Amino acid sequence: MYGLAEYPGYYCYDAGRPSWLPYWLDDLTESECKWSPSTIAGNIKACATGDPSCGTPTPEQANPDLSGPGAAAPGAPTNVPTCSGLYSLDPASNTCKLNLFSAPVLLGAGVFILALTYVGGGSPRRYGR
Repeated sequence: MYGLAEYPGYYCYDAGRPSWLPYWLDDLTESECKWSPSTIAGNIKACATGDPSCGTPTPEQANPDLSGPGAAAPGAPTNVPTCSGLYSLDPASNTCKLNLFSAPVLLGAGVFILALTYVGGGSPRRYGR
C-alpha cells in the first residue's frame, strides 16, 4: 500500500514521480524510502536532537524539481543539502554553514582534551622507597 504526504522539501520526496500523481499519494520510491528502518531511525534522531531538517521545509527546500536526500540518485542535487563535519544546515539560506559548536566538533574536542590529559601525564609517579 502507498504511504501518504511526501511533498516537495521532504526527505523522501521523489522529483521524478509521475506528474499526474497527487502529492498526498506516494510513488513506490517515496514509500520505499519512507518506510525504511534507517529512515525511521534517522527521523527520530533528527527530531530528538533538534536538527533543523526535522522542521517544516523552507520555501527554498520546497523546490518540486529537486528530490529529497532519501530518494535522490547518488551525487544528484537535493532539496536539503547534506552537511557534515564542521558544517551544519542553516535553514534560512538552505546552505551548509561553518558551525564550530556542532555536536561532532564538540565531541571531537572533548576526546582530544581527554587524550591530552591522559597522555600528558595526570599525576606524578612515585618510585619506591
